[in-house]
Amino acid sequence: MSVTDFVKILEVKRYSVNTINSYVSIVKLARHFFKKSLDKVDETELHKYFYFMVHTKKVSYSYQKQIAMALKLYYREMFNKSINLEFLFPSRKPHKLPVVLGKTDVVKIIDRSNNLKHKCMVALVYSSGLRIGELLDLKIEDIDSTRMILHIKSAKGNKDRIVPLSEKILAMLRRYYKEFSPKEYLF
Repeated sequence: MSVTDFVKILEVKRYSVNTINSYVSIVKLARHFFKKSLDKVDETELHKYFYFMVHTKKVSYSYQKQIAMALKLYYREMFNKSINLEFLFPSRKPHKLPVVLGKTDVVKIIDRSNNLKHKCMVALVYSSGLRIGELLDLKIEDIDSTRMILHIKSAKGNKDRIVPLSEKILAMLRRYYKEFSPKEYLF
């Protein structure tokens, strides 16, 4: 069975495109590391692979967990084999506070942008708390100027949500729309 078969299984199980791409990348990296088919790799070899990824490659906590989940799923779906990798999850996720820009810094970024499209994108992400993928998937029809909301469809976890839209951002988006005339997707 090939990686293409694994992709088909994940698509049928309705995994997101990003998850499928991540899992496929992880499987390909593991196959390259072992230089043999993964059905010939036992748990002991997988444990050594994890040690290599954590201590030599210095992968992050979340990527370490993603590797375990991807390989566990790959073995279950492709070889009908259960492998135990849960004990390789780090016991605690480090709690680092994110770096957050202050309002004045964001206003400077927006004001210094000479490109109206980029200005709108930064302003919309900041004012509405959008992820980059949500911004890029935003369609013109998702803007409800009557109710002053944005419809975010199939966001992370394949969930829909509604976020408020400010008057200032709406005015900026209208100027952008007149200048760029987007057809379906806003950006």
